[in-house]
Amino acid sequence: MKNLFKMFKGMGKKQKLVLKLVGLFFLLCFIFVLIFGILNNKKHSYIEIEDKLLTGAKSYFEDNKDLLAKQDGGSVSIDASKLIELKYMKDFKKYNKNAESCTGVVSVTNNNGNHLYIPSLKCKEYETTTLYDKILKEQGIVSEGDGLYAMGNDYIYRGEYPKNYVTFAKQLWRIIKLGNDKEIRLIQVDSYDETNWDDRYNVNSSYNSGITTFEISRIKNKLMKSYENDFKDSDKSYIVSKKLCIGNRKKKETKKDGSVECSKVTEEAYPVGMLQVNEYILASIDPNCRLQGDASCTNYNYLTKLSNSFWSITTSSANDYEAYYFSGTVRAKDAAEYESYRLTIHLNGNIPFKSGDGTKENPYVIY
Repeated sequence: MKNLFKMFKGMGKKQKLVLKLVGLFFLLCFIFVLIFGILNNKKHSYIEIEDKLLTGAKSYFEDNKDLLAKQDGGSVSIDASKLIELKYMKDFKKYNKNAESCTGVVSVTNNNGNHLYIPSLKCKEYETTTLYDKILKEQGIVSEGDGLYAMGNDYIYRGEYPKNYVTFAKQLWRIIKLGNDKEIRLIQVDSYDETNWDDRYNVNSSYNSGITTFEISRIKNKLMKSYENDFKDSDKSYIVSKKLCIGNRKKKETKKDGSVECSKVTEEAYPVGMLQVNEYILASIDPNCRLQGDASCTNYNYLTKLSNSFWSITTSSANDYEAYYFSGTVRAKDAAEYESYRLTIHLNGNIPFKSGDGTKENPYVIY
């Protein structure tokens, strides 16, 4: 070492400079190789791998748009093996050596002209959890108190304080039910300004009391305007269009299973709707809640926690100008009068669970 030091001291300035530059070059090379090795061997989490799968599928269909489903509700899928083969993503083991056994697929559904990408990853130590399944697994089914009740083929939230809060499209919502079609039905917590249900001239009342035929109503137009204006295309891709239940209801009707409301449905499918009368009644777990006008229906009912009165989509069978609205109990009045309104929507329940536990402080997060 001393000899090397003496040799260095005996060198000329140019020789020393060259030697320093060579040393610096090799040092930089070493640092580069070290950093590259660290980055290349980074262990990605399974959630990060899901994101790689999703990104790869989006790039693939961006290059192959003609392969996307063109019909509303139509769906296509692509396997991870094809994305890897076509270089849209790396082999799973490149992201994480423990992911070598993983398989994956991305389904793409056309929701009203907007495409929803849903990744699904299955590995030895991990499997994608859908929001629908997460809710069922964590909350379970109850037979008393607040929570999810199995009713028919659906799971319906009932009680005063169920954990059914969701954030979606920068808004707070509450889950009404988990449908047997693997869809999640929501209602807005906040409401829109007061408006009439309809204000057309009605020959049966002989004045502008409104006509309660939903598909030609003013309220339908307002719902669709709210949908177009208040949701981005990325939000709309999550919303499933449905035919809406628009059967009218007697004021003394005792059925609350939805058979009355769904005895008639819209001809077209719509991305947004409003709450049905039977859904309001079902939300109460008070045994004395039998009819929509019963004051007991306000008890143990999370829907009564919504801040102000609002329109129902359900109309009265007594008069073709009366629609029901929620104001503590359920009442009917002329469609031309004013109430606020709240949207209901259906989300694809197969979307991956992100976070949350359904409480108001920690709602479920869609994306």
